[in-house]
Amino acid sequence: VVEALDDGFWLRSAAAPPCQHGRQSVKNEPGKKHRALYAADDECSFVSAYASAGMEKHMNVLGMCPQQRPGDILSWWRQHQIRRGGGCWMSVEFTDFNKEHSALELYELNRALAEAWYSHAGSTLSG
Repeated sequence: VVEALDDGFWLRSAAAPPCQHGRQSVKNEPGKKHRALYAADDECSFVSAYASAGMEKHMNVLGMCPQQRPGDILSWWRQHQIRRGGGCWMSVEFTDFNKEHSALELYELNRALAEAWYSHAGSTLSG
């Protein structure tokens, strides 16, 4: 999609303060179920894809990695028991952020992520 946009689109998106404009909809599934879908805008998708490129392949810190197999989670827990200082670990499975969660929870999560991004990189993004 980026290739179809003007040349400055990516640079403008990367230089803008972090934000996300989510859209909520539903997908019809067998049994007349409505599965919740949360779509993000292009800018958010491109920046987050760039920011997380290679993360799963290269990230394994003290047993913690983004995969969520039972063995991985057990390894996270064991490492947490060893390091009990002030650290914490968090696991978020965005692909399963659906009927168990409200739109307000998704909004609050996305706002917290945007604020965290801005607090770490905000001064470098103005331009």
